[in-house]
Amino acid sequence: MKRTLYRCYDKDFLLLYVGSSLFFQQRIVGLPKNKWFDSVAYITLHSFRSKTTMLAAERDAIQLEKPKFNLMCTPKLGPHKKKLMALKASIAADQLKADKVKK
Repeated sequence: MKRTLYRCYDKDFLLLYVGSSLFFQQRIVGLPKNKWFDSVAYITLHSFRSKTTMLAAERDAIQLEKPKFNLMCTPKLGPHKKKLMALKASIAADQLKADKVKK
């Protein structure tokens, strides 16, 4: 899978990390080296046709969703963006729960 945006969640669907990779199969091998990786219960993947679009989506996801362990691209958010971020995180968590129930 090339040009992949991935999100790592814990067992309670808290967003831990957002990342991107041109070669996800290679990137996933290195993820366990991160101290937070032991908390990962779910990983979602989204493929992109272009690197530029993937990187823009990663930046936007980090800024809006504010994952717990991302340090890059995390500016201070105003109150309206914090509400939007919380809403998007809630929607993503609900979707993950629904997907888990379907299986």
